[in-house]
Amino acid sequence: MGYQINSRNTDYTAQTDKMPTVDEDLENAPLHTRATAKIKSGKKLIFTLILFLFVLLFLLFLNARTRSILTWDKPLPKNTGGEEINHHTACEKRNNQTRQRGCSPHSGPGKICTPVEEAATFHHVGGAKTYVVSPYFEHRKGQRQVRIISIVHRTENAVHYCLFSCTDHLASTRATTNLHGSHFDFPYGTADLLCAVPDGCDPTHVAVYTDQGQPQNMSFLPIRNRQARDAGFPAEFAVCISTMFGNFDNVLQFVQAMEMYRILGAQKVAIYKSQCSPAMETVLDYYTGVGFVEVIPWPIDSYIKVSSSWTPSLSPGDLHYYGQIPALNDCVYRYMYQTRYLLLNDIDEIILPLKAKNWRDLVSDLEAQYGNTSSFYFENNVFRNNVFEKSGKFKIPEWQGIPGVNFLQHIYREPIPKPHFTTGKLMVNPRKVFQLSVHHVTEQTGTTVEVSDQLGRLYHVRRPKQDNLKEEDLIRDEGLWTYASELTEAVTDVFKKTNLLKKKKLDQS
Repeated sequence: MGYQINSRNTDYTAQTDKMPTVDEDLENAPLHTRATAKIKSGKKLIFTLILFLFVLLFLLFLNARTRSILTWDKPLPKNTGGEEINHHTACEKRNNQTRQRGCSPHSGPGKICTPVEEAATFHHVGGAKTYVVSPYFEHRKGQRQVRIISIVHRTENAVHYCLFSCTDHLASTRATTNLHGSHFDFPYGTADLLCAVPDGCDPTHVAVYTDQGQPQNMSFLPIRNRQARDAGFPAEFAVCISTMFGNFDNVLQFVQAMEMYRILGAQKVAIYKSQCSPAMETVLDYYTGVGFVEVIPWPIDSYIKVSSSWTPSLSPGDLHYYGQIPALNDCVYRYMYQTRYLLLNDIDEIILPLKAKNWRDLVSDLEAQYGNTSSFYFENNVFRNNVFEKSGKFKIPEWQGIPGVNFLQHIYREPIPKPHFTTGKLMVNPRKVFQLSVHHVTEQTGTTVEVSDQLGRLYHVRRPKQDNLKEEDLIRDEGLWTYASELTEAVTDVFKKTNLLKKKKLDQS
């Protein structure tokens, strides 16, 4: 079916081969109509050119703004081709990395994305034998600094840089590497990477790189301890346990220790966990669920060959005793502004007051006697876990079948030899500590006081240490029995809540 258009008295139908164009219409139009059309066309062209120039200027402005967002004090790592990686590549890599992890953009210009905190504890630094554990703001050195607890290869002498994520830009500074002296001649040791915070930067995250690494190896980590405090701590006492390793299954002694810490005044226990048994995992889930324990993943043997001893001659490896020293130092900074005092000991150890009822009263007595000191040292007292108390009064029937040591049954300790290595443990004011080893503080603003064994002792229930001693040479010490009634009730309650008693009955049936 055709249709008709009435224009210039010409009929057109649907079967027409060619429709008239605008140009053909203008050629047939009157002169004044054609002039008006050309004027309109010229105005449209001018408008298009102006719009194009505006867009071009806007794009140039954005490009300049993007370049100003990146502030580098030192060159980025080089790629395998040897040429320097440009700033935009690094920034794009960082944003891609954070998008993959999940992040929330800053509100400032550039909207640089900040990664959420990851569960991973170790982060390899590209181009170096360096592993970053955690970064912390350092408020005590008189300048704005970030201290990064790390593990480094002692002979490598790598040059490290800190790349800060500021509010609306990135900025880098060279790190000072402070190697701890307590490495016990292992190839790897604990180190602090100290980086000054650049002017005009309020960092939230930091990455560590070297001039030999590649940007895809950088991990931006949240910087802890943003705010310092001198009072009003969430906890009065916290305990650091390092490390839980070797498919740890000493469930009974662990629960006894946790409940003793609670009785003595702890509000938090931090545990650096490498490996444990399923039953132990159940107990950890319970304590983390009630908010008493924080578990810090410590899969160090996936990165470094660790030793199971304090010296390479007894157990070859690349790092001292499952990475105990970096874990302890990390714990000091992690809890620096979370607790008034911090106790650092192993799972089979308890710092026990002998005249006071709890740690608060003990510290009150110590502060009254010694003033505001940094740390208190408690001598190690070994209670043999293969020598049992004869009456069996604390052989609790309900606990039979629970794996582990019942320390209430082991009340015979070895006399302390003279002279001897100091293998005791510490209670510290973490805000006065900069570095520490297993048994002593290596850098602090105060002093360490050795606490009299009349006031407090480290109760260490373990295998014999002085094999030459006979049972009659041991000293009977019932200090832990002071808390036995309250302790046994609390331990049994935990086993009930974790269903371990029910599981034990099923296994025995």
